[in-house]
Amino acid sequence: MLLAIASGTILNPLNSSMISVAVARLQHVFHLTFADASWIISTYYLSSAIAQPVMGKIADRVGRKPLLTVTIIGYTIASFLTAFSKGMVDFAIYQFISHAFLTSEDVLSVIMVVELTPEHKRGGALAILSSAAAIARPSRSTRCAEREGAWKRFTASASRSLPFAQATDGGGGTAKRSKA
Repeated sequence: MLLAIASGTILNPLNSSMISVAVARLQHVFHLTFADASWIISTYYLSSAIAQPVMGKIADRVGRKPLLTVTIIGYTIASFLTAFSKGMVDFAIYQFISHAFLTSEDVLSVIMVVELTPEHKRGGALAILSSAAAIARPSRSTRCAEREGAWKRFTASASRSLPFAQATDGGGGTAKRSKA
């Protein structure tokens, strides 16, 4: 269950470092100026600023598990569509959408670990979550981003996160809040 919940926390740094490294390649592929290419990175910050408070409010209303499932599926679809971008505008829009879902997964993951883990085990569970995110960042993403067309393969491979959506849907409803 922790792995399913941790999907956003693991994928968020992986995805952001992949795009950061790939910006130079994307600049070449889409014939972008430096200013145009900076919008690709800006979409990450903008989508985080918008999505986190909105998704937090939605999670309070519909529940953590159902929303986590929606964010995983939304991220998967938007990331897959990113691979078929015809230009910078398409790419930025799909990345905005995928990162809005992904940043929400990240926040929901931490909230769910805190709410579902007994108080005496929370520190260890959060340490595992943080360690997994730290390990994910430099590994595959930076090596892949430097190769021709790698950003398309990476974004298309986001469909691998779909099994996490099925794993989080095991209990239905909302995560129980702890009284800590």
